[in-house]
Amino acid sequence: MTITHNFTVICEDFRMEMSGKFILIGVFANGLSTPQLPFPVPGLTFFQSFGADETGISRKFTATLRQLDNGAVLAKVNGQIQASIPAPIIMPIKLQNLRFMSFGTYTWSFEVEGQEPFLTEFPVLHNPGVDTKGIRVVGLPPSQ
Repeated sequence: MTITHNFTVICEDFRMEMSGKFILIGVFANGLSTPQLPFPVPGLTFFQSFGADETGISRKFTATLRQLDNGAVLAKVNGQIQASIPAPIIMPIKLQNLRFMSFGTYTWSFEVEGQEPFLTEFPVLHNPGVDTKGIRVVGLPPSQ
């Protein structure tokens, strides 16, 4: 069985509706940003979609979150990926209570037994903050 990677979305959390649709909460479209370090992140979800060329088979996987520059491992998850029906395999993995100690590039590596790992890179950026003066919500009077 060969597993293929369709996509990975990095977000804070997700919900599944009764209809089977997913709601992604707090999507990090351009990486994570923070005004200071260390940067505590209570929850970070890697919402992933995979495909398989066969059904009825499962494989072991190891997923690792690491800082690319120094190789420091922030989290590691082991488990099983299963292709039980001919449909995309949706596999969100939520990590809790992370602490990013440096700015730079981080890598989410999802390695299925017997295959090359699927890599998702994202930055943790320094953002000194947003000046909210002058921002006006339509329908409300300007702030003083």
